[in-house]
Amino acid sequence: MLQTLVTLSRPVKITVMVGSDAISLLLGLWFSLSLRYGFWWYPTAIEQVLCLLVAVISGITAFASLGLYRWMIRYISIHTVALVLKALTISALLLATTIMFTRAEMPRSTPIIYVLVTSMLVISSRFWAQSYLRRALQKSRTP
Repeated sequence: MLQTLVTLSRPVKITVMVGSDAISLLLGLWFSLSLRYGFWWYPTAIEQVLCLLVAVISGITAFASLGLYRWMIRYISIHTVALVLKALTISALLLATTIMFTRAEMPRSTPIIYVLVTSMLVISSRFWAQSYLRRALQKSRTP
């Protein structure tokens, strides 16, 4: 399993990263709303589903425009963490705008909680992937 991940082509690795980030963004917003309400939240109106879609699409677009998919996972640094936070702030601002214009029944504190929760998910997934791929490379180099 480790060797197959290491030997994948760059476009496939980027697709896996985009998929992982999309899931993290969706779960981050869902967790943040569940934390805010104090129970497991589920969307009940089309406006809430639209806000979920805006969060995922704006997050992936912000990640791509800031260059987070051009860098290799093994070179993650504090600069990458700052870029993730910047991209999530852009996504949260678009989410807040969507909540306001669609009049979705979501608390105003949602974008702030969204940035905090989703940053933990995205950054931890990046560091997890980095350690996982390093381990795979070390196993492939040992005779």
